[in-house]
Amino acid sequence: MSIQRLNRPAENRLIAAIDELVQALQTIPGAMDSDRPAALTDTQLRAAPLRTSVTNWPVVQAASISNWPQTQAVSGPLTNAELRAVPIPTSISNWPQTQAVSGPLTDAELRAVPISTSISNWPQLQAVSGPLTDAELRAVPIPTSISNWPQTQAVSGPLTNTQLRATPVPASISNWPQVQVVSGPLTNTELRAAPMPISSYREDVALGARPGRTLVMVVGHNTSTGNGTELIVPWGGAAPPNTSADTLRIVSSSRDDAPNGTGLRRIRVQGVDADWNLQTAVYDLNGATPVTSVERWAGINSVVPVASGSACVNAGKVDLLASGSNRTMAQIPAGCGCAKQLLFHVPLRHRMVIDRVCLGALPKDGRGDGVTMCLVSLDVDTNSVRELCRTVVASGREHTSEPVFVINHRTAVYVMAIGLSRETSVWGCIGGIMVEGE
Repeated sequence: MSIQRLNRPAENRLIAAIDELVQALQTIPGAMDSDRPAALTDTQLRAAPLRTSVTNWPVVQAASISNWPQTQAVSGPLTNAELRAVPIPTSISNWPQTQAVSGPLTDAELRAVPISTSISNWPQLQAVSGPLTDAELRAVPIPTSISNWPQTQAVSGPLTNTQLRATPVPASISNWPQVQVVSGPLTNTELRAAPMPISSYREDVALGARPGRTLVMVVGHNTSTGNGTELIVPWGGAAPPNTSADTLRIVSSSRDDAPNGTGLRRIRVQGVDADWNLQTAVYDLNGATPVTSVERWAGINSVVPVASGSACVNAGKVDLLASGSNRTMAQIPAGCGCAKQLLFHVPLRHRMVIDRVCLGALPKDGRGDGVTMCLVSLDVDTNSVRELCRTVVASGREHTSEPVFVINHRTAVYVMAIGLSRETSVWGCIGGIMVEGE
């Protein structure tokens, strides 16, 4: 007997085993006779051992079911026994934790499983719709925010004495000035209740407490006049001050007035430019070698030291000359440190209020009845000279007055000593306040 071989390994191994069984049966006498039944009894089967060869049969056989899904689709209805025969694996990885409820649920259904809820988007403060009872309002504390509620509330309508005293009312006086403007008369008691600070107008101006105001004090002298008329400036002469704009040549009579000298090294000049605007510049001296300025000057009001050597003052006479005409525009006498000229130029868009004049004279021989002096203004726009006041200064004395003169812009103010009959030393000062604005 022979069984046809198949191509599949598992079936071929089974057929090989059956062939070996048939061969074993053929060794049993009468077992394969055709007159005997095909079936063997239990005794016959146990009469002789069956040889089997499983040398190529592993203890554990690998099965390949790569195309066989773990979960099988069920086709057709299954009985209860069939459903329970084998556990059916289920996958709920895509099943949400919170299920949408469709249709009404009974109380038992609702309580059967706890329902998770998410309130992360539920605001702490809920808008109240409709009136609430007293019990509802008191059931839960209601948070309130008063961060935008001002500390000081505006009072609308009159308050009773009790209401005003119930809570302290904060008051802010940071913008309340220390000095109050008094409106209406005060009694003697009110005036004496607190000291009232008093400061003069000139002090306020000098300390910068009056914007647009500048305190002016011009001092000059002429230590050796000749006969006739002379300006109270160190270089003397009777000619009106120079008002033609020009550059400066700055030169000293001493070589010690230089950057490395013991005298004056650097100066600051202030005055008016070609258009009579305020102008300030600083220059280094170079002894007897002239230093030429870049700026053009129509007039000089002051020259003061910025740096000096060991002597602290200028060693020689320092002249500031107009480059073109060579006329003196300012001068620092030797040992004085600053210019000494009774001469002032009122800048453009300014006015000067003169309220102090002090003049003095002393003839060199100590004789004479006095010196006549005049305060004069020169208006460059009209090229006209105007005498403001005249006084006679007794020999060896000083004369002080407090007139009030308002000098317009683009005007030079100076003092002249006239009618001199002998060599005399004259000096003086002019005080006032320069006001910005025409």
